[in-house]
Amino acid sequence: MALIELRGVSGGYRSQPVFGPLDLIIPAGSRLALLGGNGSGKTTLLKVLLGLRAPLTGEVRWQDRPLASYPLAERARFAAYVPQQHRTGFGFFAEDIVAMGSDAGLIRPLPEERIARARAALAELGQEKLARRRMNELSGGQQQLVLLARALAQHTPVIVLDEPTNHLDWGHQHRLLALIHRLGDQGRTLIFSTHHPDHARRIADRCLLLREGALLADAACRDCLTDDSLSTLYPVDF
Repeated sequence: MALIELRGVSGGYRSQPVFGPLDLIIPAGSRLALLGGNGSGKTTLLKVLLGLRAPLTGEVRWQDRPLASYPLAERARFAAYVPQQHRTGFGFFAEDIVAMGSDAGLIRPLPEERIARARAALAELGQEKLARRRMNELSGGQQQLVLLARALAQHTPVIVLDEPTNHLDWGHQHRLLALIHRLGDQGRTLIFSTHHPDHARRIADRCLLLREGALLADAACRDCLTDDSLSTLYPVDF
């Protein structure tokens, strides 16, 4: 049984398709990388897959159930999401932001065990020092690490990351890629977009290549990340 399935799905804005229609099956335990140029539909596809945007056509199914039938709290227990951009005007401590992830983002008093889980997630990324820093005082890279920790604290079987190495320096990119690989080894299903073929080769089993919303390739990364496919995906000479 597919963990996640897209049946004839297209997505976009104001009835204007950005990608699709697309048929896609994602088994449990997959490490799936999504690559494509700017405007190819990667972010929109991830949002439709998560139910953050309704598809223009087709149906998204989780565990052979229509995604639309899942209550929000049940969705939050199934999939964690790390967007590529996050804006906050609130002065919450980083550990509070991380702890909220385990409760579908609802603001309520946080028991000590949830704070302990949040601190453990920050520690997994080497960011214990951020726990009592306010979110709106952090750099873009630090905010990204806090959001990654929030996804870890949810303890979901699926983690979806939209260009997760954005804003991160080389050292933090290396640590994050190692963490993603380790989570995959633990049986988590990982779906992430990236502009870095080398990152996909390092941690993904399977790659989807999107060009102007159309599926260019869906295969093992070692088979589809060739000079020819990359020169088509990103019109440059190799």
